[in-house]
Amino acid sequence: GINASDVGAMKITVDGHVQNPVQPSFMANGANGNYVSTSPIPFPTVSGSGVNTGTHNIGNHYNTSNYTFTAPIAGRYIFHVHLGIIRSENASSQAYPTLLVNGTGVAYTYVKFEVAPTANHYSHTHITQILNLAANDAVKVNFSQASGGTYYNGASESSFQGYFLG
Repeated sequence: GINASDVGAMKITVDGHVQNPVQPSFMANGANGNYVSTSPIPFPTVSGSGVNTGTHNIGNHYNTSNYTFTAPIAGRYIFHVHLGIIRSENASSQAYPTLLVNGTGVAYTYVKFEVAPTANHYSHTHITQILNLAANDAVKVNFSQASGGTYYNGASESSFQGYFLG
């Protein structure tokens, strides 16, 4: 038979559901509620209620000071970046968030409006990637822009999240 000491924190319920409550995972939200072009993108919030419900940092592998996730073990991880509002202030505005591993870009998305705005134009961007990481690889999100490209860094408008797949 299997003893509780053999399975650690993993549990299989009588209904057959597998629970692994210590699986490395995080969801971090933006917090300053302003249009900014700050890089790396600040996602400091990993707890709370209301608009921050669901934020978490299981294993504390996400650093809320430098906005970096450090892989505790080698394996596949899934990451998602959500920037709900990207603002273009003029015809040559550009914005592109980039997912970095150890300082090297591995994926980015790009927003540019080709028409001269009479007012600001708005869009959104997302990045989703499954990455094969080594232990201690560092993952964060940078933001590059030109001519007034900004993002809104509110809790419901910007988030960065990741989960260890195996």
